[in-house]
Amino acid sequence: MADCKGDHGENGMLDLIGSLFVNDLDGHLTDGFPTFSDWPSRGSLTHEAIYWKWLERAWMGGLRVMVNDLVENETLCELQRNVTKNPLMDCNEMNSAARQVGTLYAMQDYIDAQYGGRGKGWFRIVLSPAEARQVIAEGKLALVIGIEISNVLDCKVNYNPLRQQEPWQETGTGLTENTYTCTEASMKQQLGRLLGLGVRQIITIHEFDNAFGGNGIFDGAILNLGNRENSGGIPSGDLTKITNALSSGSPSQISPLGYLQSAERPTGEFWTTYDCPEEGNGFDYLWGSSGGATMTSLNTLGLPLPDGICPFLGQGGRPGGLFLCYPAKKQCNARWMTPMGLLTYKEIMKAGMIFDIDHLELEMKTQALELAEAQTPAYPFVSTHGTFGGTSKDQASRILKNNGFIYPSLGNAPSLLADKREVKALWESLPEPRPFFGFGFGTDTNGLSAQAGPRSNVPETKRVKYPFTLFTGEPFSSIAEFNNAAQFKPVVFNQPSERNAAGIGKTWSLDVDGSAHYGMLSDFVEEMRQEGTADDMKDVFNAAERYLQTWEATLASKEGIRVAGIKMPAKEILRPAPKPSSPLPIPFALPSP
Repeated sequence: MADCKGDHGENGMLDLIGSLFVNDLDGHLTDGFPTFSDWPSRGSLTHEAIYWKWLERAWMGGLRVMVNDLVENETLCELQRNVTKNPLMDCNEMNSAARQVGTLYAMQDYIDAQYGGRGKGWFRIVLSPAEARQVIAEGKLALVIGIEISNVLDCKVNYNPLRQQEPWQETGTGLTENTYTCTEASMKQQLGRLLGLGVRQIITIHEFDNAFGGNGIFDGAILNLGNRENSGGIPSGDLTKITNALSSGSPSQISPLGYLQSAERPTGEFWTTYDCPEEGNGFDYLWGSSGGATMTSLNTLGLPLPDGICPFLGQGGRPGGLFLCYPAKKQCNARWMTPMGLLTYKEIMKAGMIFDIDHLELEMKTQALELAEAQTPAYPFVSTHGTFGGTSKDQASRILKNNGFIYPSLGNAPSLLADKREVKALWESLPEPRPFFGFGFGTDTNGLSAQAGPRSNVPETKRVKYPFTLFTGEPFSSIAEFNNAAQFKPVVFNQPSERNAAGIGKTWSLDVDGSAHYGMLSDFVEEMRQEGTADDMKDVFNAAERYLQTWEATLASKEGIRVAGIKMPAKEILRPAPKPSSPLPIPFALPSP
């Protein structure tokens, strides 16, 4: 919680990653405790927001199950390493994940020490749903370790521009094909490594393509550049230009996309795409979202291209690939599940890991569901922070039917409750007997995701006023579970603040600052009390139970697989993505200079 100058440089000018993602390259004030001039804040992406005292405040507000995903990104790490001139920084994502596990156990020990010794703290890492239930029964917070990295299990894909296979055919063995940085044996070894570290939940694809398949596209520029680097490398000249520009006196003038085109050719590629399905004609997206993104398109000659005539030089005659050029429609990733992906997903199910399908390409979610539904009982999935890549209502219904759990990234209470009601309507349409219903929220804190913003134009009657008291009065008095649970006694919350012995410090308000740090989840509960109903509050506080039942269903499916083996559906899972209606570029005249 100290000054971040050592990592981000004078005036925060070396915070490359945070600057790129918020489109602000002018730096930030670096002071931490006690003044916290610029961080933590709801829009700060590269500063700590889960100090143990803030997490304690969230626990006091009723948080009982928390999933902490181990997060790293090799490409972004390498760019930051280049800018800060730290050549010894280890950017391997799996190694970083292992180090993070050590910090989680250190945090558990530290909290224990503050509460009187080993085992006496309120923060417990759990390895099974039975352990979690025991921890919760003691009124403590059960923490589940997950992982969310792009090259999980060290299974990166290195693109070969001469490849002849589609993703669903590729072997990853090289020659004129894509290569992988993992084999079946090394993948299984790394999966065992994660299980040994205590990781119980897994996201198999994050921001970039890997050996298993394609990323669910949700960013049209920065992450596409990252995919190019991760799948074979940015030209060294581009890295030098970006570094020099960031070290110059006018960083606000930098456009990283301006350095994309170089005479030096890497083997990496931009996303190869197809037109995402459009809403209607029986295809409906959950929460009114869509798959993919409108992609940034640049002509290698520096001249604009008329819409619809991008050179189709990607995989299988699709847009993207070597050239940053796409149609105007929202684009989805044409890299669907690979044979290595299918093999890995079978191993994950045999291991009984909680399978989070967020960030999978839209159709890859269907492919994974087909494999899951072939098992007896069906293997459940979770979708924990916004269904990145797009999720259809049909996919969401299938997740719910199979004892799964789906919820969005945290927003303000009205948006979260609206999302909840849409999911509950899908749940209510399921045939009886229906699985238990609960609705959670994902923060993606410290995961390059902004948190809920200030509550502007809120009527005075619905403002979060400090101090406030939870677990007494309405709607809590209308919910039997709160009246019967000894651990939910009234708790008074003052305005969140951090101050030193001299009284110097920082104070936050949910209405003014938004959700600046993790401790303000309790303020969010108060916001829900103002905005929602007793049923809304009950559904959200049932999130822990829903998660544990999903975990238990996961282990039940694992046992079924142990007894009967992995079953395959009648329909072939591996298949190609659609191709454009006009696979070849049509003649056109370049505009006059």
